[in-house]
Amino acid sequence: MSIAAIAIVGLGYGAFATVWLVKLFVSIQTRWRARKGLSANSTLHSAISNTSLSVMSFLVAVPFVAMLVFGRAAPDMNLRGTLLFFIAAGMLITTLFGVLPITVEPRTRRFTAGFLVVAIFALLVPTQPGLLNLAMVNLGVRSVPG
Repeated sequence: MSIAAIAIVGLGYGAFATVWLVKLFVSIQTRWRARKGLSANSTLHSAISNTSLSVMSFLVAVPFVAMLVFGRAAPDMNLRGTLLFFIAAGMLITTLFGVLPITVEPRTRRFTAGFLVVAIFALLVPTQPGLLNLAMVNLGVRSVPG
């Protein structure tokens, strides 16, 4: 349960911290298509299209990136891998549920959920987050490494 709580909070934080970046990518892609004379093929969900939400998302991303660059922890806690996992998985979640295709038929829920589960498990391999170590320290089963 502790791992699930850490994962839910981390993924939620990562998803919110990447809203501004996903919005930036969609606007760049839309402007690029407009220069070529093509119509936009995707738009943002109304829940994340607000400008003030993007500014808040950027402000939340700053400490996340600062921890990624300057953060120090015991080697077996793998702080950078854990933060990279939360950022990458959060961006994937924001992209899947925040970017809506215009011309393509909408995805089914089963496909979206299946793709999300497989992609998150695939992200575990390169980032190697220290979720189990974090959960064990939070539960008091073991002391902080180092």
